[in-house]
Order: sequence, then C-alpha cells, then structure tokens
Amino acid sequence: MRLSDKVEGPTLVTSAQYIGKALPMLPHSISLRLARKIKVDPSGCWLWTAYKTQNGYGQFSIEGRGRYVHRVTYVNRYGPVPKGLTLDHLCRTRHCVNPDHLEPVTNTENVLRGEGWAAKNARKTHCLQGHEFTASNTYVSWGRRNCRVCKLTRNRAGYWRKRAARRPSDLELVERVVQ
Repeated sequence: MRLSDKVEGPTLVTSAQYIGKALPMLPHSISLRLARKIKVDPSGCWLWTAYKTQNGYGQFSIEGRGRYVHRVTYVNRYGPVPKGLTLDHLCRTRHCVNPDHLEPVTNTENVLRGEGWAAKNARKTHCLQGHEFTASNTYVSWGRRNCRVCKLTRNRAGYWRKRAARRPSDLELVERVVQ
C-alpha cells in the first residue's frame, strides 16, 4: 500500500514495505510500534488510534519521553521544524499523523486558519450592525476591532439621553412661569 493508493474505509497499516517507505529514518522497532497504531482512512489521513492528549493530538513514548506523533512523522520525513514555526494540520484532523498533511507556519497563521473564536472574529468583514470593517471605519481598543459608526451612534444616543435627564420637562417649565 502506498500513500497515493485509494483505500475503501479505514485500514490498519501493517505492510512492512509501506512502513519502510513512510517512516524510513526511524529505527525499525519504532517504525513497527508506530505503524501498529495508525489507520489510513479514505481521505489520506493517517489516524492515530492509540493514546491522545486532551486536545486530541496523538502521543507516543520514545526513549521514555512522550512525543507528539505528528511531529515525529514530520521530522522523520522532512527534518526539523524551522525555529519559530509550528505544524499546522491542513486536513484539520488533530490525530492525523500523515506528514504530507502538515505544514510549518507561524503560530499566528495556525490560529487564524483554525476554527477558534480568534479565527472567526478575524474573518468577520462587518460589525454586528452591518457596517464594513475598513481602515477609516475601524479602530482597535483592548485588542478588539471596533466600528467608528457604531461608536458615534452610541455616543450621540448617550448625549441626548443625558441632556433629556438634565432638561426640565415642559410641564415643569409651565409651572415655573405660572409661579
């Protein structure tokens, strides 16, 4: 079985020839241990079936130390991850350990490619009231983008509310004149 082969349903990776091509730099004993815990699914992901961290990443013990399996397979295939970069799962599957599905990127790029709140907010093009986030209509306060039009609207409403609270009512004015 090769990486390019199409697979019908998840398949346990057991072929020694496949293991040798997929993980050529690791010692054979480690390659076999890894291969027994990987299933290849139809999308091409190598799914880790053994221990996963709380965040869903596969972990494996090498020389008594826990290692992230996706990092082990990447380093084995392409060499060390460049300093200052982190591995992004292009397939968006955290327990995928296929080195072809990993790309070294900055942490910021990795976060913005994800599905967390920071990524979702960064993809927004308009405020909640529908005003477009443009350079002239946007300001940043406390790390958040804010709409200038909405702020101006809030400030004007507050001004008129306070002014109305200070200003006497028409009935009070009539009473003052009568007295």
